[in-house]
Order: sequence, then structure tokens, then C-alpha cells
Amino acid sequence: MSEREAWIWIIQNAAWKDTQHRVGGKILPVPRGSFMTTLRELQAVFCWKSDTKVRNFLKRLEAERMIERTACGPKNAPKTHVTICNYEEYQTSGRTKNAPETHRTRHEKRSKGTRINNKQDTPNGVLAKRAKPKLSMPDDWVPDQNLAKRLCVDLDLAPEDLQFCYQQMKGHAHATDRKQVNWDQAFGNWVRKAHRQGEIGRGSGRAGNQTDALARFDLF
Repeated sequence: MSEREAWIWIIQNAAWKDTQHRVGGKILPVPRGSFMTTLRELQAVFCWKSDTKVRNFLKRLEAERMIERTACGPKNAPKTHVTICNYEEYQTSGRTKNAPETHRTRHEKRSKGTRINNKQDTPNGVLAKRAKPKLSMPDDWVPDQNLAKRLCVDLDLAPEDLQFCYQQMKGHAHATDRKQVNWDQAFGNWVRKAHRQGEIGRGSGRAGNQTDALARFDLF
């Protein structure tokens, strides 16, 4: 433990009500806010290397008027009665004073935890809507006409190029049971990839009079 953790342990383990403790053959009173111990016991609890460190720590607490100490019991097996100064301030007063704020904070944390469980938490800490499910391609699905025409214009493609990509992607989707959130977006990505790889466009053998073809008929 650090010294801070050791101090917290002392506060937490003090008697919360008046009690008694056997020391040697005697029963001694242990008032609220105090406890009986030995240096060896504290050394074991704090996981410190020596009881000298414990002794020096208690001396500093005593010098700062944080605790008071008295030796009890026989000389061959003494115990230390540790009393926490201003114990009530660490317990009743502080808890009563901060009770409304503590309750509000805990309520906000519980509410926030519920919201996080109901929504996905993005890496930057902003709550986002739940992701849409991926779906298989419907048998009667065709790309959006406006998207298809825009791809022809942007990439200088012939309608035959898009028909080629459509048949390829449709066959692949059905063969592999591929799933997508947005099939129009997937089609646009497929066409752009085929264009980058030279499978469609000028020199592919499917080029035609694009302007006339677009004006003659719908692409799908």
C-alpha cells in the first residue's frame, strides 16, 4: 500500500461503534473511531518490508494530529490503541454534507451506463445509433438508375460496362451469399474498382456511344 492507502485503511477499520478488545487477560474498551493493533499486524496488512516503516508512519500521523496512540497490555506482548482524531468528520459530517451531490452523481452514472448499453459507443466517446443490419441481395434488385447514369458520366463508361458489372456482382453475391447494408453503395464501389483495374471503360471492348445510349433507354 501507499501511505495514502494505509491511511484510508486505518479510517475504514476503526470501530464504527463502541466495542471491547481482549488484551492479555483484560477486556479493554475500544471507543468509536479507534482500534487495537500491533506493528506487525499493520506491517502485514500494508505489505511493508519492516515494522520500522509502520512505526515512522504512525509517528508522522501523530505529529500531524491525525491520530493518537497509547500502549496497552503486557510489556512482552503490547498492543497499540490507535484513535483517529476528528473521526466524526470522516464519517457522519462529510457523508451528510455531500449526500445530495453523491446521490445525484451516482444517478447520472447509472443513467449514462444505461444509455451506453442501449447504443454503440464510438471511439471518440460520442454515442451513435445502432448499426443497420446487413442483408442478402434481393432476387429482383437492380441499381438505382440515377446512380448508374452518374457513374457512366463520372467514369466515362458505356451502359454495357455497367451491365457487365451488374451481372458480375449479382452472380458473386448469390454464389457467396454476400450481405450488404446498402447494395447501391456496394454497386458503386464494385464499378469503381473494375474501372481502376481496367476491366471496364475505354479499351475494354464494351465502349459505345454513351450519350446516345443514355438517352435511348434506362440502364436496368
